[in-house]
Amino acid sequence: MRAWLSFKNNELKLIDTVSKDEYSGGGTVQQFTNASEYLDLVKSRTISIFNHYVRMTQIY
Repeated sequence: MRAWLSFKNNELKLIDTVSKDEYSGGGTVQQFTNASEYLDLVKSRTISIFNHYVRMTQIY
């Protein structure tokens, strides 16, 4: 859990850094791009955790 939180926080820092005006060109759409990147990150991890759960609870 701690490793995931550390990874997530570092990814958010990277997203924030790359989205700065000097790198991205700025603009109002940048906020939506950042939100989308964050959502993709959390969604991917959620699906991964769910898949682990499904594998652990399958009856053979």
